[in-house]
Amino acid sequence: MAEVGLIEDGAVLVEDDKIIRVGSTRQLENVKEARDAHVIEAHGKVVMPGFIDSCTQLMSGAPLFDDMETASRWQGAGRSPDDAKPDRLGRCRSIRNVSPSVLRSSANRWIGIAAASGTTSLEIRSAQGLHMHTEMKVLRAVRALDGEPLDIQPVALAGPSSGDSFPAPEQAAAAVVDALIPQLIRRKLTRHLAVDTGPAVFGLDGLRRILATARDVRLRLKFQMKVADTDTIGLAIEMGAAAVDHLTSAGDEEIAALATSDLIATLLPPVSLQQEGPFAPARDLIDAGGAVALASGFGATGGRAINMATVMSLACSQMRLSPAEALIATTVNAASVLGRSSIIGTLEPGRQADLAIFDVADYREIPYYLGSNLCVLTMKKGRVVHSARSAGLTPKRPPQRAGIVTARMQQMGDPGSWRNRS
Repeated sequence: MAEVGLIEDGAVLVEDDKIIRVGSTRQLENVKEARDAHVIEAHGKVVMPGFIDSCTQLMSGAPLFDDMETASRWQGAGRSPDDAKPDRLGRCRSIRNVSPSVLRSSANRWIGIAAASGTTSLEIRSAQGLHMHTEMKVLRAVRALDGEPLDIQPVALAGPSSGDSFPAPEQAAAAVVDALIPQLIRRKLTRHLAVDTGPAVFGLDGLRRILATARDVRLRLKFQMKVADTDTIGLAIEMGAAAVDHLTSAGDEEIAALATSDLIATLLPPVSLQQEGPFAPARDLIDAGGAVALASGFGATGGRAINMATVMSLACSQMRLSPAEALIATTVNAASVLGRSSIIGTLEPGRQADLAIFDVADYREIPYYLGSNLCVLTMKKGRVVHSARSAGLTPKRPPQRAGIVTARMQQMGDPGSWRNRS
C-alpha cells in the first residue's frame, strides 16, 4: 500500500468512456490516436483515479442536523446509553414518510457535492432494515440514481427486523431470511448485502443462517461491526465476505486473522470523529499485511464529511497512514470492496475513464489541507461532470475522437504497480 505508481510529466489518453493509453506526455502526444484529440492541460497539477466511497447512507428523510442526540452533545448535554434506539427508529419513520422523489432529490445534492470533490463511484446503503416497505423504497430510489452522473451501487443493510421495536435475535434473523432476501432477489434491487453483526441484533446462530441463505442466492456479503471478535471474523472468512466495515477496535488475534484473509477492512474516520469514539487500528492492520479501504460513512447515522480528501486527512492524522496508503485505500482498495477492481480504481488501459484533477503539485498535499476542496475537475466515463471555472480545464468543445489529459508536473498512473494490498 505504499507504492502509488507515480508518473511525472504523465498523460492519460481517453476514447469514449475508456482509458486507452497511460504514460509520459511526450510518448502519448506522438501516438496515432492522440493526433486529433482534445487536450485538457493540467500543468502543475495531479491527475489521479477518482475517489471511491465504499460506504455511505445518503438516503435521509430529514436534514442531517435533525438529530437531537448530536445537537445535545454539541451543547454539552450528557448522553444516555439508550439514546440510540429511539433516534434510529425516528430516522426510519422519517424516511418512511418521505416520497421517493424527495429522497432522490436530497441524495442528488450530496452526490453532486461528492463529484465536485473528486468522487466518481460510491455505495449507498438502505435504511437500516427496520421496515420492509422503507427498504424497498430506498433501494429503488438508489437504483434510479445510478449513472446520474456517478456509478451508484445499492446495498441492502440487514439490521433489526421490521416494525417500530427491536425484536429478539431469532425473530430478526427470520425476518431477513424469510422476507428481506427473497424480496431483494425477486425485485432485482441489489446483489449486495451488508449485515449488522452486533451481538444483540441476530446472535451468532442467526447471523450464520442469514449468511448461508445470502450465499446460496449469490449475494455479495459485507459485515458491519464496530468491535471485531474472533468468532465473527472467522464466520466472515468462512462465508467468503468481501469486507468488514465500521471497525473501530480489534485485538491482536483479530488483526492477524484479517491480515491472513482476503477480507478488506473498510474504515470510516469521519464516523469515529463524529461519535467521539476510538479510531480503528489501521496502522496495525497494514503493518500486519492486511488490506485497508477508507470510506466516509456519510449519512444521518454516520459521518458528516463526504469529501474523500477529508477522509484521507483524518486517516493520516488520526490513524497514522501515509498519504500513499490513504490514496490507495480510497481508490484501488475501495474498488475491490465494491467488487469492481477490474473496472475502476486505477488509471490503466481498458479501465473506465474515471479520474480527478487536483490543484496541487504533489499528491501528498491532498490530505495535508484538512477540509479544503482542491479538486478542479472530475471526469466520469470520459465525461467531465465537474470543473472549477477558475481552473480553465473544461474542454471548450466535445472531443471528436479522443481526449488526452496531461499533467506537466506529477501524474498518478499505473505502470503495473497499483495493486490491491501491494
